[in-house]
Amino acid sequence: SRICLCLNGGRVLGFCLFSILIDEGIVYLYKIAIDTQCRKRGIGTRLIKNMIGCTKEFNLNRILLDVEVANISALKLYESFGCNIVFVFLVILLVPFFDLFKNDK
Repeated sequence: SRICLCLNGGRVLGFCLFSILIDEGIVYLYKIAIDTQCRKRGIGTRLIKNMIGCTKEFNLNRILLDVEVANISALKLYESFGCNIVFVFLVILLVPFFDLFKNDK
């Protein structure tokens, strides 16, 4: 795994964590995060450009990532790089049965 950081005076404004999967011919973007106070300033764009720059030597032309469909800002960012939605899935979080009765005595 590799990480790209956006720093300002030692303060982390954002980062992206990714792996270069040469055998599969893809870059897998595990996580990108921007400080909430620093969003809408192009930091995500710079991080992805930096990530792409780190992978040019491997001649990879695909980025694989997961994003919540409700995260409109992230979807717009990825679409600006030409990404297409390939698969949509629904994640259902189930509360463990015993948690339902925690406060019930």
